[in-house]
Amino acid sequence: MITPETTAITFDVGNTILFPRQSIGEHYARASLGHGIPLSVRQAEHRFTTAWRRAQSASKGLIYGTDHDQARAFWLTIIKDVCRTHYGPVTETQHTGILDDLYELFSRGETWRVDPAFDTVLQHCRTRGLRVGLVSNWDIRLRRLLEQLGLVDRVDAVVISAEVGIEKPDGGI
Repeated sequence: MITPETTAITFDVGNTILFPRQSIGEHYARASLGHGIPLSVRQAEHRFTTAWRRAQSASKGLIYGTDHDQARAFWLTIIKDVCRTHYGPVTETQHTGILDDLYELFSRGETWRVDPAFDTVLQHCRTRGLRVGLVSNWDIRLRRLLEQLGLVDRVDAVVISAEVGIEKPDGGI
């Protein structure tokens, strides 16, 4: 709630301001197929959601870590869960290839879209004299991604869990 005493407002990034241009299922299905693992978009979407919840609940500490190696290890866990098959084993080479493809893909600005309503919200905040920040539990790639999308220069602060070593809901972030 914005009151007359409010001087700043923060927004989450993922699925608030930033969304993939294509569904996660489409990206995962395409990357998996490229490495010989046929998954439908629907399967990939469902498996991703399940894998995400499982990884999040199993996480002890910072889910993405604070560097690329830790982030890649987290995403590899998700990929292994999504790409499990019932018709044969999936090799480490396949898993790593999918990880390489998706890690790079989700690092690129053109893979994402900024909710067009954010411009209106940002303008509304500015006319009220509010400072605006982005605070997100995300891996180490987010700042570069936000720079590519022109968002870093449009807000007053960007706080990313992987950079500060604290995740929401911890108030320290």
